Amino acid sequence: MTEYYDTKQIQGYLRLYNEGIVIETYYNHDTNEAFFYTDPAISSSGSAYNPPTPLRIVQGKEVSDITMMTEYEGDPEEKFLIPVGRTCTRLAQGLRKPPDFANVSLEFHAEIMFRNVQESPDFYYSSHLNFIRDLSSNHLSAIFEPWATSDRNAKKMVFGGTYQEIYDYENGIYFKINKTGHRESCTMNTLDGYKLEMELPGFGKLGMVPVIFVEEKDLMQASYLGIHYERGMPTHAFEIITDGLGGGTSKIKKAALTYYYLGPYFDITLNIHDLTTVMERMNEKMSVLSCYDENEQSFTWFQVGFPVGSELRGFTTSQFGVHLKAAAPSSLHVGTFPLEDCSDICRDRDDCLAFSSCLASNECILSFDRTPPSDAVEKQTMCSVFSKTFTVSFNELEGMSLAMKAKKFAAVPDKEDCARLCLGEKDFDCKSFDYCSLTRDPATVCRLHDTHLREYGDPAKLDAKNAEKCFHYSKKYLYDFSKTKSQRIFGRQAFTVINQVSVEECARQCWEATFECKNFDFCSPPGTRKLGYGDCTLYARSDGPIKTTMSPICSTYTYTGNPDMVQAPSVEQSAALHSNAKAGGLAFFMVLLGIGIGAAALFGYGFYKAHRANRV
Repeated sequence: MTEYYDTKQIQGYLRLYNEGIVIETYYNHDTNEAFFYTDPAISSSGSAYNPPTPLRIVQGKEVSDITMMTEYEGDPEEKFLIPVGRTCTRLAQGLRKPPDFANVSLEFHAEIMFRNVQESPDFYYSSHLNFIRDLSSNHLSAIFEPWATSDRNAKKMVFGGTYQEIYDYENGIYFKINKTGHRESCTMNTLDGYKLEMELPGFGKLGMVPVIFVEEKDLMQASYLGIHYERGMPTHAFEIITDGLGGGTSKIKKAALTYYYLGPYFDITLNIHDLTTVMERMNEKMSVLSCYDENEQSFTWFQVGFPVGSELRGFTTSQFGVHLKAAAPSSLHVGTFPLEDCSDICRDRDDCLAFSSCLASNECILSFDRTPPSDAVEKQTMCSVFSKTFTVSFNELEGMSLAMKAKKFAAVPDKEDCARLCLGEKDFDCKSFDYCSLTRDPATVCRLHDTHLREYGDPAKLDAKNAEKCFHYSKKYLYDFSKTKSQRIFGRQAFTVINQVSVEECARQCWEATFECKNFDFCSPPGTRKLGYGDCTLYARSDGPIKTTMSPICSTYTYTGNPDMVQAPSVEQSAALHSNAKAGGLAFFMVLLGIGIGAAALFGYGFYKAHRANRV
């Protein structure tokens, strides 16, 4: 090998002999790298006419091979891609998980620092947040301080004062209190849901709940980064890679959330301090006195309230100013209980069809007649008789009836009695009934069916001749479930998820499920999807307690219907059931078999006695 080197041009010439073949090679290294060429006219690595040159350098026993040198053309298959935010520390398994505050009452203060990297990367805004979430009263409160900064070019906020937002999840009432100035001012509104949002300078609004309270399914995916020292204090650091955070006019497609850092689009830091789970002085901290006129409080009001309508679930007020006689044959005196407790007692008893309650004495008397006769009641002021209603469990369709033959007929005086028969039917799954008060045959006034009218879209299924005489009632499956607003179940495996259905259809799916469905979640995410429809998540029965967490778009439903009611049997159960005809035939066969065995036994015993006597 022969080498020539030009120190001024920083380039060289090599003449190589490889198995008798002469190879001339030129190179330069005006950078930290050395580039080799077969053409002396080439002076940069960016030339498209740069042919690759195999090169072998032998120095004693040391051999160096340079097989290929070419310009980097990218990595379309991402073979050399390093996952952002997922280093070896983040990929480690079996590390500790962060604490879950998603279902705990708590109060804390937070110093907030915000920087919009895109607009003003050189200065920060600062604010203060006082947050309270009381699960016992189902209230949320947030006090926002105005943003402060020393920069003259800072964005001016639309509302620059201190204000408080209070939301009552139980009743859906929203309060916004302006605390700037000597006197507070308040506005009230009714909202079906609430989002804790903070207005960022020049950026729009940011939802704070996903930042403060991470959902349990996401929380368990957090990566433990070890112990980091922040402000001189050792802290456990966790990181979550999220698909985005919503801003009023922007959408962050990807963000890495830790306790101190949020992606390169903008920086927002929450220094949470004075965190407590003890709820104290809530009346003072969530005072809404400024939302009402002080002049109205200068008067003393005395008000006596007593329900006179259908405020009680499952009951209607049938008689006013009277109460049931305790000594009547159809009455049962159970003691002194408040109105709600007395209604619960009657609701839990199948034989109770009405009850009377008095405001002053709280006397509770049950009745086995839905419409007690005149000799079973007597006049009494501030008392009322409440009759149990059954049609509230059904959707009423006026002027309609099913053309198919009913599974069972009954002669009843009222539609409520017909509804009661349908709800308590044991021989089949009663889903609907027709009440035809003007029919010629009194025995067919009440007609029970094992199907819904909505399950048959064919208009031929309607009975046009009797349409003007009948009312059709299809069962509301939703009535068998109690609702808990702004909550969803967590910690349990979903049995199945059904998208884009109504809450009534979700209840029907749970009621008719082949597994023992006791709970379901119904969530209506915001957006442009069909109003009144959402995602239905069904859960199988579990022996453990049900755990729920706050969710502004979901509601949890729990089955509270009659446990003795016959539900739709599963496939395995259906295969094991027998019809009444089979059961009757089997019983008759067993009777004949018993008679035959008895006759044979008597004959055998007589034969034995006769032969024994002959032997003697």
